[in-house]
Amino acid sequence: MVPQVDDLLRTKENFEFQIGGNHFGHFLFTSLLFHSVLASRDAQWTPRIVNLSSAGAFWGGAIRWDDMHFTKRPDEYSKHPAYNQSKTANALFTLGLAKRYPDVVSLAVHPGLALGTNVGQTIPRSHLLSMGLINEDGSHNIFQKSNAQAAATSLFAAFDPSIASQNGAFLSDCDLGSKTLPFPIPEFFSSQVEADKLWIVSEEAWGVKFAA
Repeated sequence: MVPQVDDLLRTKENFEFQIGGNHFGHFLFTSLLFHSVLASRDAQWTPRIVNLSSAGAFWGGAIRWDDMHFTKRPDEYSKHPAYNQSKTANALFTLGLAKRYPDVVSLAVHPGLALGTNVGQTIPRSHLLSMGLINEDGSHNIFQKSNAQAAATSLFAAFDPSIASQNGAFLSDCDLGSKTLPFPIPEFFSSQVEADKLWIVSEEAWGVKFAA
């Protein structure tokens, strides 16, 4: 996963660095493994795909369809919207997988805010203060998670049998995000129309098709 990057950087494929690493790279990698994923299905085992997203994308994380990679308007680049759209892409990719492959359980996860991670360490102190995520003296408040706590929902998504029926869901705190988050999930983050659009863009970007 690529954390928030101060400057506008590009991959060798000319993707903006964050959505390139956090979505387009994941899309290609998953497509290359997908024959093996499908082959692993049997009466006792339903394979799962877990995409690490973020509820932080709810604020300004809509996909920039007219300039996803900041090639037309590079002066508009800001690390937070760029990172957030990449996390929206993770959730939309999950919806796309769930629609096309109902026999594979695909789930997206919000890990929560853990400042001890590489991503957490990139968030400016002023930003954390303005959102009430740290106290004036720099101490953590109730919203903070340890790294182990932040990993819990990913493990829940990967292994817990109780969530297997929720294909395509967005999870937080080891449950459906719609139950546990204190704010609604925005339409741009949960739209099948947006998911289908991103799927087509991603296939065309790489020239790949997923296994049938």
